[in-house]
Amino acid sequence: MIVFRRHSLELVLAFFFVAAGCIQTVSAGNEGTPKLTLEGANGENHCSLDFTTSVRSFKGNAYCKNDSAIKLEVEHAPSASNILVFDDYSCDRTDPGNYFWFYLRTVKENFSTAQPIDLDTIAHTENGGVVAPGLKLISKYQRGSYTFAKRASCVKIEVDAPLLPDSGP
Repeated sequence: MIVFRRHSLELVLAFFFVAAGCIQTVSAGNEGTPKLTLEGANGENHCSLDFTTSVRSFKGNAYCKNDSAIKLEVEHAPSASNILVFDDYSCDRTDPGNYFWFYLRTVKENFSTAQPIDLDTIAHTENGGVVAPGLKLISKYQRGSYTFAKRASCVKIEVDAPLLPDSGP
């Protein structure tokens, strides 16, 4: 006859329940507040925006200082979200006044960049390419050889959104 101590029997039963899938363990996720940060040169003019469906024009330095961002950082963004950055206040991909715009899409839940992404790195990424694991460049427009750095004037965020139709300048 095998004699189990009460705690040993409980551990054995717990093991079998977990192994059989009868008990589901819940781990504390490391989800934080979703946000998008535009970083300026020399550690200046950083601004963080709540990652919510919105359009934010920097005209008059509202939300962020206009024409100062050189990098972009995303924290805890949901999957299937669109991020569009424009050099023009209109936040419109069809506006003929655009010198550039780019359209990113998160393809991973609770997406965060490992480090800030240089805007000119995005400028050199091919349409459809991966900017960072979990972040895809859907499309972009760049007039001539204009740089993306220090030109951002508007950000559009769409959370849990369908892909946008193709659009050009």
